[in-house]
Amino acid sequence: MNKDDWFDDEEEEPQAQQQLEMQKLLGQLELKAKNMFRYLLTEGFIEKTDRPDEYKYTPEGFVLAQRQYKKMREEGLL
Repeated sequence: MNKDDWFDDEEEEPQAQQQLEMQKLLGQLELKAKNMFRYLLTEGFIEKTDRPDEYKYTPEGFVLAQRQYKKMREEGLL
């Protein structure tokens, strides 16, 4: 066994673990974002418009979106 081969195997395991952790983190982020967005739509705090990626929102919806964004940043999800 070549010394370099052993070193490469050692490097791949931490990277694989880090990749797995990142995928879990991104999955959680996506789930939280979808749930919050669905809540805002269902409760009428935001509405879709005819233009893609543009929404109407109530003052309450604006505040709720800001709070959720801040919470996700504090949790390290953004």
